[in-house]
Amino acid sequence: MNGAVSSPRRPGRIHAARLDTSPRLQAVRDALLPRGKRLSTRALIEATGYVAIPAIAAELRANGVPVVCRPSGRIYYYWIEDTP
Repeated sequence: MNGAVSSPRRPGRIHAARLDTSPRLQAVRDALLPRGKRLSTRALIEATGYVAIPAIAAELRANGVPVVCRPSGRIYYYWIEDTP
């Protein structure tokens, strides 16, 4: 099954990699730790070497990681939301 989270494929759902087997997802998650640390798209690209940050954020959300993305002008910032 190639390590995917969603199966079978359904309209409206992304085909996300599994966090426990994806170095790409782990690298972005780790860059956003500790929770609440806000990084721009560019900062995440520079920290991880991965460029598809919006897609990776969506995959992290599909794996239960509460990633938030908000614009500030033309710059988008990402962070992991604090959960109670």
